Amino acid sequence: MRTTKTKTKTRTPGTVESSALAALALCFGGGCTAPEDAAPDEASAASAVTQDDRNDLNPALFAIDSRPFGQNMEGWAEAWWRWSFSIPLALNPNDTATADPGQNQHGPVFFLSNPPIDGRTFDVPHHKAIAVLLSSVLNDYPCPDPTFQPAPGQTLFEFLSLGAAQADNVADIQSSLDGVAFTDLTSYHVTSHKLMHITGDPSLQVLDPCVAGTPQPAVMEAYFMMLRPLRPGPHVLTARITTKAGVVLGLKTRTIHVR
Repeated sequence: MRTTKTKTKTRTPGTVESSALAALALCFGGGCTAPEDAAPDEASAASAVTQDDRNDLNPALFAIDSRPFGQNMEGWAEAWWRWSFSIPLALNPNDTATADPGQNQHGPVFFLSNPPIDGRTFDVPHHKAIAVLLSSVLNDYPCPDPTFQPAPGQTLFEFLSLGAAQADNVADIQSSLDGVAFTDLTSYHVTSHKLMHITGDPSLQVLDPCVAGTPQPAVMEAYFMMLRPLRPGPHVLTARITTKAGVVLGLKTRTIHVR
């Protein structure tokens, strides 16, 4: 299992149902198979705010119950994990400071990585929405630990979902774009409603010993938001998380340069 939190990038064994629970920096997914729908039109690309969304609490974001480019937010959060799991460790922008965050970015959505250093700049095409995994847990199966198994009468989905839910320790999320604070981000919470499948690059086994290098079932839950296509130029995104134990994780800042 892997978890993601703002700022800190640690991967420590979990105390819930998986010996592979890990805490990572913001999120991470791989082999993204997001739909290749047409890119947003130029009007939406020119501004994060559209006529239909001016009454939203967070007009720069797609609503949590929306279906950008034909896919719901649960599907996009899962796609983020697939994208990240598909990239070898040495080239993975979530784990290697010098890695290219623009690799394997296909389709209408740009998956924003959570690098091990703060203050990175990301070059994003002007017509793309931006997927941001604020905090997430992915619980995958099977694992080397022979005791990591569903209880009698428990389905694999129930088993993995319970482990992911127990690992979620987010109490509050604060985030802003260009100095404008988002509101009520803990409501931007999505979970897998059925088993998803990931194919992790074998080099990631040092971070998640459950990675098999072949398709395997998993579930995730995430605090996830998607930025509407931004105006060309630089934009500053910040995020800070407070855990249920009251620990305030350091502010994470990323600069998005829309070109």
